[in-house]
Amino acid sequence: MSLSRRSIQTLMDLVENKLTSMQVVDREDARELGWAGALHEMGMMVSHHDHHRHSAYLLGHVDASGFSQSQLRKLSTLVLGQRGDLMKLAEHLNNPALMSQV
Repeated sequence: MSLSRRSIQTLMDLVENKLTSMQVVDREDARELGWAGALHEMGMMVSHHDHHRHSAYLLGHVDASGFSQSQLRKLSTLVLGQRGDLMKLAEHLNNPALMSQV
């Protein structure tokens, strides 16, 4: 199993076993965190510098079958929040559910 897959599996185990039992996130939130974990490095295909920004842009603008536009926007926000400070997510700071995922 690759390092990326192990990292995603570790994240999913943590989310499903700990955070859902503590009612911090629900099952849908846990699933979205898994997707964000799987996709957060896709921006490296564009550039290694600020790859999280490229990943967020791609997720926010892609037409991916099986995902609604609101799901893709949320994934984009989750990926953007993975590196650096949270000021770039200032418009989402009043959303406690989303911020608990970041």
